[in-house]
Amino acid sequence: MTKIASLSVIIAGCMWGAVGIFVRYLSSKGIDNVSIVESRMLGAFLILFLGILIYDKKLLKLQLKDLWILVCAGVFSSLGLNYFYNLAIKEVSLSLAAILLSTMPAFVIIISRILFKEKITRIKLISMILVFLGCIFVSGIFDIGAT
Repeated sequence: MTKIASLSVIIAGCMWGAVGIFVRYLSSKGIDNVSIVESRMLGAFLILFLGILIYDKKLLKLQLKDLWILVCAGVFSSLGLNYFYNLAIKEVSLSLAAILLSTMPAFVIIISRILFKEKITRIKLISMILVFLGCIFVSGIFDIGAT
């Protein structure tokens, strides 16, 4: 099981890294951003759904009280993330788009504080500061005088 888990992580990373290539290619063929996001989300849903059906059907049971989390995570988070990531891919370099994506955990910490009253610990705060500092450094903002 550990080998499958490790392989799954590697495959997921490769697939995520290749997203930019496909988004740019599909955009150059005239496919709009919403269509690209919808097709990616549908494909991900089908793969995940079939995987859960094969692995353990009981994981598909949903309690009504958890429905709001599913809707927020699926609609707002996943669709929103993919939509704006695709826009970034089209407007900036792929590497900068990926760097900007790395700010997502900082926003998760903030949203978790608001929705679930999770504490923002010193480690979380330091991590958020480092994430944003890293993004500032790699964005090229300090390269103004560079030749």
